[in-house]
Amino acid sequence: MHIYFLLSGNADRDSVSFNDAEALAKALMSQDHKATLIAPLHPDISPEQRGLARRLTPSTATVNGEEFKFHLYTGRAMSGVATAFLGGDSISEIEAGGDAAAAFASAARGIAKGDDADLVIAWDALAALGESELPSFFYVTNAESDSPAFTKAVESADHLLVSGNAIANALLARYPELDASKIDNLPAGIDLASWNPMTDPELPARFDPVDLRGKTKCRRNLQEVAGLPLRSDVALLTVGPDEASVESFLKVATQWVRNEVQVVVLTTGDASPELLELTERWPDRIGAILDSTATEVHQALAGADLFFQEASSVSALLPALRYGAIPVVQLTAALSENIVGCDANLITGNAFVYDAKSDEELLGALRSAAASVHLPNFRGLRTRAMKVDYSLARAARLVARLAEKRFSNENVAQL
Repeated sequence: MHIYFLLSGNADRDSVSFNDAEALAKALMSQDHKATLIAPLHPDISPEQRGLARRLTPSTATVNGEEFKFHLYTGRAMSGVATAFLGGDSISEIEAGGDAAAAFASAARGIAKGDDADLVIAWDALAALGESELPSFFYVTNAESDSPAFTKAVESADHLLVSGNAIANALLARYPELDASKIDNLPAGIDLASWNPMTDPELPARFDPVDLRGKTKCRRNLQEVAGLPLRSDVALLTVGPDEASVESFLKVATQWVRNEVQVVVLTTGDASPELLELTERWPDRIGAILDSTATEVHQALAGADLFFQEASSVSALLPALRYGAIPVVQLTAALSENIVGCDANLITGNAFVYDAKSDEELLGALRSAAASVHLPNFRGLRTRAMKVDYSLARAARLVARLAEKRFSNENVAQL
């Protein structure tokens, strides 16, 4: 079976979404299926850096009487997943929706059909706009979108994959005419070959849920890289690297670091004036790793006790759990399937959660998390989080089963 994943966002800026699709594609390949990711070639994406080759024949799509022309670039990700990018003058207009987005989605589906694909999975609403003769699934992580493209995507998809039962319930409440049998929960997961503290070549030391001595070495390494004093008696938090998470943390940083804590802030570029000021004011408590690399992200999670990110998808938090960095996160419907707030004694739960998006709520959760690091049961919490099976194998089997069921129904209908 050949499955195409369609994404309308920027593969560099929206790396979490792109990495999620790539990880599932890789899991499908491990089960003897073919998988291809196709996305727009935004101006800031370098074909040379991604090893892409430009095809000679352009792809076209006509929307509302206007013809859109795209140049096709193909390559392969480091994971082995086949990738395709569409470049053209209208690419920068895709994020606004409208005809440009519909044209991209239609052209992408045409390429999938020409490549003998059996199924397309639209990874976002704009990618679901295109018309196609191929069966189409739509992956939903937020049921509250007010975009017209979202409603159209929900109504036109052959099947909906959701990131949790709460999302499914929200969809059914919003669209009463929706058939519940058309919805399936896609189990969350990550690429365990890339995120494995027992084998990760990016780490200065390896560790596992039973033997955490390597994590202690990773902690010292993180403190050294971030320019922090080597202390084992304080909670160590990693923040970022996305801009939104860094900005939210900086609003409460001054109040939080008045406690005996340390934080390493990862950024995707240069430090903001606010971050520079804080690192100068609190050099023993706030460190920064600017323009952080993938290696530095791995090392920052491996060395931390806690992790803060404004996650819209649980997959952004699973690497932290896998590496024993307990998340501090706002609990949303998209996360509720896999993230559970810890009780006061840390006997249950796997994260320190807060309900409302506010500075006060975030500060309260950070303070609670920092205090909990010193409790006797924190080690048990960390071990429990690390032991969970985060494999995408179940998700890959579900996609393949649903696709095969779809094809069986179509074949029966044609008899």
